Parts: sequence; C-alpha cells; structure tokens
Amino acid sequence: MCATNDQPLRRRGTQSDDSELAHEIDIYLMDCQSRSLSPNTIRIYTLELRLFREYLEERELTDVTDIAPRHIRSYLILLGEGRKPAGVHMAYRVIKTFLRWYEAEVDPELFLSSEKGFFRNFRETVVSGGASVVGSCAIDADHAQA
Repeated sequence: MCATNDQPLRRRGTQSDDSELAHEIDIYLMDCQSRSLSPNTIRIYTLELRLFREYLEERELTDVTDIAPRHIRSYLILLGEGRKPAGVHMAYRVIKTFLRWYEAEVDPELFLSSEKGFFRNFRETVVSGGASVVGSCAIDADHAQA
C-alpha cells in the first residue's frame, strides 16, 4: 500500500479498525522504523501495543487521550496473571515509550495541562519483592518523586 500525502503506510497486523488509538500506534511504529530500531524491537513493540490496544478497545477506549493511569495498572495486573514479572515489565516499558512519544510528538499541550500528563509522576513500583510490576501515580505533582 502506498502512502498518500495524509495517509501513512499501514503495517499488517497493527490495525484492526480506524480508531484514533490504532492510527497513533501505526504512526509510532513507523517512527520507530524510521529511527532504524532493530526489527526485533519493532516486532515486540508491534505485539505489545496490539495487545494493549485490544485490551483498551474492549473497554471502549479508542483514543490515546482516553488512557489514564488506572487503565495501565489494570492491564499490567491482568498480564501478571499469565506472565512472569519480566514479561509484565517489558509490556510496561513499551507502553511507557509509546505514551511518552505521543506526549512529546503529537499532543504535548493536552498532557501538560491535564491530569493525563501522568508519566511525569508515573513510576514503576515493584510489589511483593518483584512478584509483579504495577505503576503508581502521584495525584499532586508537588508530591511526585523524581
């Protein structure tokens, strides 16, 4: 498929519909490819983001701006039921990387002016001596840890 002026190339297996979330993931994956990330990294990002997108779309969350810290936490807890901690942590890192890209590249004002700019305050927390990885989010930026 050739791209037109406003239509990005679409990678097979990354988009099941025309949701805004799927569209942004496709653009992010093209950005990863343009930065010459390894094919294995792109494959892992594609898989992890597809699974995360499917989880969100099952909950009728179809736009990146709909994602809140509680959605990420719930998803990571669900993953922890079937994956080892390292696998959950890998999914967390991929999601974090995608959302930071979105925050910087697509809509920095939205994230800076709302509670959804949660990656400034979102940090990893290891629970039960490394048994699972979940996120925690400081409600007030003044109380966030660096």
